[in-house]
Amino acid sequence: MQNGIRAVWVDAYHFDSTDDVERYVDWCVEQNVTVTFVGVNHFRGGMIYRSTVSPSLAASEHGIDYRGWDPFEDVVRLSRDAGLEVHVWLCIANAGQPALGTSEGLAVRDDCPAPLAATHPEWYCTDHTGVSCLDAAREDPKRMSFVPLNLCREDVQGYLRDMCIEAANRYEIDGVHLDYIRFMFVPPGKTGRDALNPNLAPAPEESVETMLGNGAARFSFDGETTAAFQGETGLDFTGSGPDLSSRVRWLYGNEERLERWYAWKSSKVTALVRDLHEETKKRNMMLSAAVFSGYPWCGREVAQRWPQWVDEKMIDLVAPMDYGMEPDAHEKLLVDQFSHLKTEPVPAVPFLTGISHSSFRDPDESAAREKLARYEAVAARRGRSGVCMFNYGGFSKLL
Repeated sequence: MQNGIRAVWVDAYHFDSTDDVERYVDWCVEQNVTVTFVGVNHFRGGMIYRSTVSPSLAASEHGIDYRGWDPFEDVVRLSRDAGLEVHVWLCIANAGQPALGTSEGLAVRDDCPAPLAATHPEWYCTDHTGVSCLDAAREDPKRMSFVPLNLCREDVQGYLRDMCIEAANRYEIDGVHLDYIRFMFVPPGKTGRDALNPNLAPAPEESVETMLGNGAARFSFDGETTAAFQGETGLDFTGSGPDLSSRVRWLYGNEERLERWYAWKSSKVTALVRDLHEETKKRNMMLSAAVFSGYPWCGREVAQRWPQWVDEKMIDLVAPMDYGMEPDAHEKLLVDQFSHLKTEPVPAVPFLTGISHSSFRDPDESAAREKLARYEAVAARRGRSGVCMFNYGGFSKLL
């Protein structure tokens, strides 16, 4: 992979036919895209191919039968013929909605594993009030746009490791691209969907009441996770109060204790990244990750301390989701992000700044190309950098 590359995210779920895939690959060639991250389980909780590890979709919402066609297989074949790098884009802790496989959700293949909501409800995160996010999503699907898995659990990490290895072994690809490699976080006064905004740094929180009230959701406080935290850190979480509410207030009431919680959770996420990098290295593949843009805040509640992944080369490429800013503000963000990187040269691995089509409000093609060039110039000034466009559906209408 060279410096100054142009990449794009695309959700294979939206491909309707081989001809549709051909149009995508032709567009990439025309737009000088050299790297494509192709999503195979985005927001739905099921794979678009027949999996022996994960639940798999029988068909899409728009009627594409995945039992007779694997769109990612076509993407790999046609992209390779065109000289594009292909990375499978896997949503990790995003388990989709619990309706998968029921009469209210998308159908799943009966020759693949059943949905996790049916087989492993204990794998889902529990919020700081003791409510499983699986139960919460079933009660009010609008509150959470997806249901998160608990990355602190060894069995969850094993499942996700197997999921990534299966995809790496199944296709002749260049790499595995991790997304949602983090915990979910709902800030006070916001919704789950709001919390997905990578630029949504929490407002200054002056009290425990503010941090834990007004609809906030912090994860995961199930008994197994808190017992492991206590056992590995020596903090007496169980003895700090008679119930979960008082124990969480004790934890959040002291910055040193809270940092130990954040660091412990982050270490679990980092351990999974490290393990997956070892697996991809065995296969001569790259490991990359889409990460939240705001650091250090994303190293707290969402437990994503990605500068360490870059500095220690646990990933071979990083793609911060730097959405929603004009080029001048975008450059200031990159300067701040690079300030958290310690290994020379900075960055230690190629750095693809993610830009969103939502920042391109002018539908004029020449104006869009000029603005894209400005973002790329900003990335080039940082060194060892390029851009990644989110996503093909939006940018194909602009360029």
